[in-house]
Amino acid sequence: RIKNIEIYNLQSNEFQLKISVSKFLFKDTIATMDLACIEIPRTVQN
Repeated sequence: RIKNIEIYNLQSNEFQLKISVSKFLFKDTIATMDLACIEIPRTVQN
């Protein structure tokens, strides 16, 4: 999970900050966000 966030840091600092803030505010939602985090990189790479 942390690895995905590191990738976002390289691609978009603003997006990475969004995830970091959400991670602290919604720790219980990280599992749900993980699913979205997996789908987004595929779109960015394509």
